[in-house]
Amino acid sequence: MEKKIIRFCVTGTFGTVLGIALLLFFVEVLHFPVITSNSLSVCFVFFLSFLIHKTWTFENKASKYGRQFFTYLIVSLIGLAMSNTLLYILINHGIWYIHAKVIAIFIIGFWSFSINNFFTFKHKW
Repeated sequence: MEKKIIRFCVTGTFGTVLGIALLLFFVEVLHFPVITSNSLSVCFVFFLSFLIHKTWTFENKASKYGRQFFTYLIVSLIGLAMSNTLLYILINHGIWYIHAKVIAIFIIGFWSFSINNFFTFKHKW
């Protein structure tokens, strides 16, 4: 379990840095709204994260990707809804959107690890 947590954190750190860089790009360069930018950045990171988590973090050898991908997608969409909700609330309480994103990442990261560890990649699909 400790190895999974460390790998989840490494993968999560990579995804976080990439996601925040994309968020900054969409907001500061392209001038998209924060919630739209957050959604786009999460979508970009989603596919890469699925492959890294499946093959490296959780070392899942199941060859049937479809059901796991669908489950990971559902977990990620719920996480995105939670993230956007937290961003909306925190930003409206005066917190800078990048700080709000970091807070959301930590809160949702614990939830995401638990669901993916005990459900998405635990089953023998």
